[in-house]
Amino acid sequence: MTNQSIRKLTFLACILLIACNGVSQTAFVIPASAQALGNSGVSLSSSEAFNLNPASVSGTGLCFGVNYINRFLLKDLSTVSGFCVLPIASSRLIASYGQFGNNSYQESLAELGLAKGFGDRISLGLLFDYIAIHMVESETKPDMLTFTLGIQYRTESFGFGASVFNPYSFSIKSTDFYNRYPYWYRLGWHKQFQDKFLFTSQISFHEEYNWFTHWGLQYTLLKQVVLRAGVQTGQPEWSFGVGFFVGAAHIDLAFSHHQYLGFSPAFTLYFRQP
Repeated sequence: MTNQSIRKLTFLACILLIACNGVSQTAFVIPASAQALGNSGVSLSSSEAFNLNPASVSGTGLCFGVNYINRFLLKDLSTVSGFCVLPIASSRLIASYGQFGNNSYQESLAELGLAKGFGDRISLGLLFDYIAIHMVESETKPDMLTFTLGIQYRTESFGFGASVFNPYSFSIKSTDFYNRYPYWYRLGWHKQFQDKFLFTSQISFHEEYNWFTHWGLQYTLLKQVVLRAGVQTGQPEWSFGVGFFVGAAHIDLAFSHHQYLGFSPAFTLYFRQP
């Protein structure tokens, strides 16, 4: 490895240590709609937010799409993922694959899970997460398997949700690499007001970074257009975004702002069967 490559990796590592937003796993993508709401949405019914809560997709139809996020406008800190939700009888099969990084350091994430509703109000979800790391200076490929478990309770205007990622703090390791992944708990609720306003609130506990709170507000400007804004405490960020709905196509744009490192744009495009 050249000295220039070493310096580049060192710089990127420092950036991530400062601003991973309490998330050690950089290949995980929070969709643009949730990012715009202050990274909240664990209680929402959604076609693409299964990383927040796999139970969220229990009521959706056939859905497939892509996510993209560019952290702090740095090309080497970009993540792209593709996903699909497939109805099978009364359950929903979740599949996703994403990559983060560059040729020197690359993190891959493959996910497979299942969500199911029990009656009109309760849903459960389980998502298995396989993480693999490729480093140019290492001959091995560290990997690990963990899971995310979620539950939701929803009425027409109110919802409650909870999820846990990696509850046993599994580690990613090989003969020359070791990284212990912390657990992460999320608990939140939302309230819909007169089909125009949606308010979301969430608390998160990360094993290393402790407590975060998340607050979001969504306003339905037109039938096909929604506006979103949010804020996160702990490692403070504020965010905003817009969503467009054209037939089966859904397009979400978001921008979050870190207090030290600036803006992170995000984009989600997906198609959902009505």
